[in-house]
Amino acid sequence: KMLEDELSYNIQGATVKQLRLRDLEKLLHKHPWIRQAQLYVDNQRLLHVQIAERVPVARIFTKSGQSFYIDSSAIKLPLSESAFANVPVFTNLPDRSEDLSPSEYLLWKQISVLGENIKKDSFLLLQIGQIKLIPQFTFEMFPVMGNHVIEFGTTENYEEKLKRLSVFYKKILVNVGFN
Repeated sequence: KMLEDELSYNIQGATVKQLRLRDLEKLLHKHPWIRQAQLYVDNQRLLHVQIAERVPVARIFTKSGQSFYIDSSAIKLPLSESAFANVPVFTNLPDRSEDLSPSEYLLWKQISVLGENIKKDSFLLLQIGQIKLIPQFTFEMFPVMGNHVIEFGTTENYEEKLKRLSVFYKKILVNVGFN
């Protein structure tokens, strides 16, 4: 459907020469949610389209109110009206330019790595309601339950920090209470 909307001809009944497979692949790669597209025609002259979608790992809210997703490669993905991604929410982020400087890319990559790792842990994903960027590129986490704030710091040693946080919730707060 996406291809036919962009083309001036009907794919069904088109000759292999008319299809121009590389051009069709390029057309699909322009869509922000498509990570990879491969098209080929088999011996029965059937067109095959294989698409790998981008998978969001974080929902972003910038200081100016912009909102979007990013994937594990820190690629910006627009919001979808038909789908909702269950991913960590990051707030207080600077607006994102199209051409990222090395330091900006590093920040967005750190966010994508942190988001991806929180998303992998279903327990932490349910516990952490919001992750806020504060000065010196450090993070505060606001849990869904309780009235405490987690001073996460930088993403340095993030795996160990997330592991400790999970243990804290599962073994300590269960016995002591959330407040």
